[in-house]
Amino acid sequence: MKEEEQALVAFEERYHRFERLGEIITWLVIVPGLLLIQLPLEPKPDRIIIYLVAFSMVIFVVLWHRVIHLPISGLTKNFLESIVDVVAIFFIVMASGGVGSYLAFLYILPNLDTAFTGSRRNMFIVLGLSTFFIFLELVLYGHSKPFSLYASALVLWSLYLAILYGRFLSQEIVLAQKRTEETKIERIKTISRLKDEFVYIVSHELRTPIAGIRGFLELIVLGEEGKLSGKVKKLAQNASIKVEELSRLVSNLLDLSRIESTRLQFNLQNLSVAELVSNYTAKLNFIFNDKGVNLVIRPIGPNLQVLTDKDYFGEILSNLLANGLKMCSRLGRVEVSAQRSGDLIWIKVKDNGQGLEKKDLGHIFEKFYQPKGAETGGLELFVTKKLVEKMGGELSVESEKGKGSCFAFTLPTAKQHAEGMVLQPSVTKPATLS
Repeated sequence: MKEEEQALVAFEERYHRFERLGEIITWLVIVPGLLLIQLPLEPKPDRIIIYLVAFSMVIFVVLWHRVIHLPISGLTKNFLESIVDVVAIFFIVMASGGVGSYLAFLYILPNLDTAFTGSRRNMFIVLGLSTFFIFLELVLYGHSKPFSLYASALVLWSLYLAILYGRFLSQEIVLAQKRTEETKIERIKTISRLKDEFVYIVSHELRTPIAGIRGFLELIVLGEEGKLSGKVKKLAQNASIKVEELSRLVSNLLDLSRIESTRLQFNLQNLSVAELVSNYTAKLNFIFNDKGVNLVIRPIGPNLQVLTDKDYFGEILSNLLANGLKMCSRLGRVEVSAQRSGDLIWIKVKDNGQGLEKKDLGHIFEKFYQPKGAETGGLELFVTKKLVEKMGGELSVESEKGKGSCFAFTLPTAKQHAEGMVLQPSVTKPATLS
């Protein structure tokens, strides 16, 4: 059944692509046919009837392909055209001597077309109509011509043979297309796997030298290796900021590779939300100070605990803080808070920056999506959302252009878990994120 459906879909595409070619083929059948009946054939055809049928088919072809635009599928349109062709062939055969006519082979054309491109139901309808006409011709002419029964059998045999061949060929084409698609998909998967492995290896290898550079710069900025002039110290601080951004980018690339290759693993622990927020915001304080943006941590209760992976929680929070920093201008404000709502812990990162337009809110977590005129979005928000969801939470955003944004993510409370297993909670949103 699935192969039958694939064949129908493939035909729809081919029909719309080659409809003009089908019209040309019809003309190529009519014009040579009119020339053929001018030959001294025996028995002599009734040319008037054949001319009338040909003229009717010319009008039909023009109207069917160029004037009439019915709201039907290409499959149905081709089926109806085959029915008209069979009726026209019946009159042509009758006008040229009946069942033993030298034009009886024309029955093969619409049947082969339907067998090759149509559904099984349509194929049997066209075949049944053709068989009925052949037997009707046998009844009308069989008493007056010898060997009429044999001629009918020969026509039917060639007709059924052509249909079987057309159907077999159609299935072979569908199967070949399926194999081609499977080969393409497999090749794409292989390329994607190689890409993921490359990104993973490169990202993993970059972490060590970046950590070393970061450590050396921290020693220089803190004056451990001697006092620096103000200008040199400022350059060292800027370099440290850029290394932090590079480190975050490498971490996001590594996480992306792990997510897409299902290599992501969590070391879940019962941890204090207050300690987590304090530790990771402290690491970014110097970046906020350099840009002149105020980073505020609202009081978080010491008993607010969650089962999470410490490192990945840090990446989530760092990504959201970096996003808020991008959205703010100098003297802006980014605020971090946490609260409990039912069985969930909500951690919010709110800024008073430029905000997002309404049309961007539905796409902001898409991979590499970048709102027009804003520095937010991109890889870090996509990775952040995936990490939150993998740990059993949700990430949402509320924003208004010119008034700032509030990104909030949830994680289940520690008491919901046992033996390191993350339970999927029912998400209950607080009354407001403001």
